Amino acid sequence: MTTVLFTAFEPSGDRHAAPVVAELRRRHPEWRLLAAAGPFTQEAGAELVAETASAGVMGLEAARRLQELPALVEQLQQHWPDQGPVVHIPVDSPAAQFRITPAFRDRGAKTVHWVAPKIWARRWDGRLAKLRRQTDALACLFPFEAEWFVSRGLPATFVGHPSFSRAIEAAPTPGLPETEHRVAILPGSRAQEIRDNLPLMLEVMDRLRSEMDVSGVIVAADPRAAQQIESLNQSRYPVRTGDIDGVLAWSSFALAVSGTVTLDVARHRRPGLGIYACGLAFRMIAKILIRGMVLPPNLVLGREAMPELAPISMDPGLVLDAVRTLLNDDQALRAQVQAWDELHTMYEGHDPGAGVADLVDGVLA
Repeated sequence: MTTVLFTAFEPSGDRHAAPVVAELRRRHPEWRLLAAAGPFTQEAGAELVAETASAGVMGLEAARRLQELPALVEQLQQHWPDQGPVVHIPVDSPAAQFRITPAFRDRGAKTVHWVAPKIWARRWDGRLAKLRRQTDALACLFPFEAEWFVSRGLPATFVGHPSFSRAIEAAPTPGLPETEHRVAILPGSRAQEIRDNLPLMLEVMDRLRSEMDVSGVIVAADPRAAQQIESLNQSRYPVRTGDIDGVLAWSSFALAVSGTVTLDVARHRRPGLGIYACGLAFRMIAKILIRGMVLPPNLVLGREAMPELAPISMDPGLVLDAVRTLLNDDQALRAQVQAWDELHTMYEGHDPGAGVADLVDGVLA
């Protein structure tokens, strides 16, 4: 019997794994699907053998978790089958995945990486050779990635993005204020990012309320970060938990932390601003290592369709000026919406669940 092992270390990875689990369960109901991940993967049909995809962490907490990986590998190997092929699907989080994948390959597992590491985004990155050694197939979120990796000797395939593969079924959440400017605040799911960015976002909205009609402000909270978001918000604005589609359907503008949530904004064809506030040390490192744009929609389009301020200090002044300027520029807002039409076309017809499942079938053929 074939065994497929998923490993995911953040909420986003848990979500990315879920449609692949569902598709493999549909195609191969007799297979054993194991996961070190979270509730989305479990609900999709995998046997959860370790909870590893709680709220995303960074910095010292992330370093501490890396030290726990040998124990996790030992735990997962206790579930190793006595016979039959094994496919390991590491989902994002390359710092962790690169540490555990060799142990599984040493036992004969094939490796299908789901979410390519963003090696292309850095001025220098030594992970390419490591990725070659640890890869049988590489599934890419962004259209340009596959060509980049293939040209460097990796078996890469563009499969699409989960944010664009699911239909928008949510109507605007009822009972929300109908003002001229309806702002969705999207602070992300990682604890440190929320801590650095949400207070700044709230301060910007506080200042704008006194000069523009922006009394319609809603904070969209990831369920696993809801308690932290509520604590920082202190009842200043309504918080909707697990309802990002409903909040975006209601909104006319989004203030979002750089990351996957900006693709949700584009999927809903809403204009917005992407930001990433952080400490001085991280900003200095980012300026040395990272080149060009950072927002996923801009990377895919190859131009700055959504204005981005990343990385920046935690001073709200820069963000305040940018939001004010955008809300007073109807032409710029319309241009963003037109860009999202182009983005939708690029993802049309791509189902990541089916795409990754095809790669799994391929490495076993």
